[in-house]
Amino acid sequence: MSGEAPPQLRHNSEFYLDWITFQVEDELFKIPIRCITFDTEPFKTLASRSLPSGDGPVEGMSDESPIALSDTSKVDFQRLLEVLCPLFTGVLAYRSFKPKPITSVEIWHSVLKLSTKWRLLDVRSYAIETMNQLGLSHQNMLRYGRDYKVSNWVIKGCLGFAIQEAPLSECDAKDIMQGLSLDEGVRQLMRVVGLHEKNKLSNTRGWNCPVCVFGEVRCMNCSRYSSRNSPVKTVVDEGTVRMNFKVEVAEIVADEKCFNRE
Repeated sequence: MSGEAPPQLRHNSEFYLDWITFQVEDELFKIPIRCITFDTEPFKTLASRSLPSGDGPVEGMSDESPIALSDTSKVDFQRLLEVLCPLFTGVLAYRSFKPKPITSVEIWHSVLKLSTKWRLLDVRSYAIETMNQLGLSHQNMLRYGRDYKVSNWVIKGCLGFAIQEAPLSECDAKDIMQGLSLDEGVRQLMRVVGLHEKNKLSNTRGWNCPVCVFGEVRCMNCSRYSSRNSPVKTVVDEGTVRMNFKVEVAEIVADEKCFNRE
């Protein structure tokens, strides 16, 4: 009937999006609010400041009054958003709704950095899981493991230095000591050098016999000839590294527990 009142419209609970504006360094970012969790700091405090109060402007609701994120790189923040808000960026393949995989270690490093800083636990776990599949170098494993409290990376990073065929270089020494005090850095370096020498000495007899994994090119144990392509048996493994770096590993494991969901 023409005299009936029009139906009252409601906002769809899933697809009526509110937006929020952040300032990071000299750039503004406007994203759907649902892309960011407000359960952890600094967003919990920022969210309380984004509620209307009096006649003043509401933070985050306009370009003129953005929420400023201090001590944050705009490059890191953009990379985080590429993971959190893929539908709103160029991450989707051109003219396709198929997500384009993000395989850049640099992008995931930024994601891990900010998700650790802001305790975005699910994002942090996803970043670690993804980076495990990207073939991190042992240099990056050790550095990222220390910086972001990933004990398994610290162990694998130290192991990588210990079993590498090339002699430990000055750059290797800097990587091993990075982020540590001089005294602690020297101690850690000496442990890695010791493991590297131990592993090297275990292989001075040549290539392992493919039959008994004992001797040289011609095995002194079973008299068989081995191939130059036979795998070399290493005496240094993750267990060895855990024992030699147990204090540092224990400290990182304790810090790592802070990022586990209760």
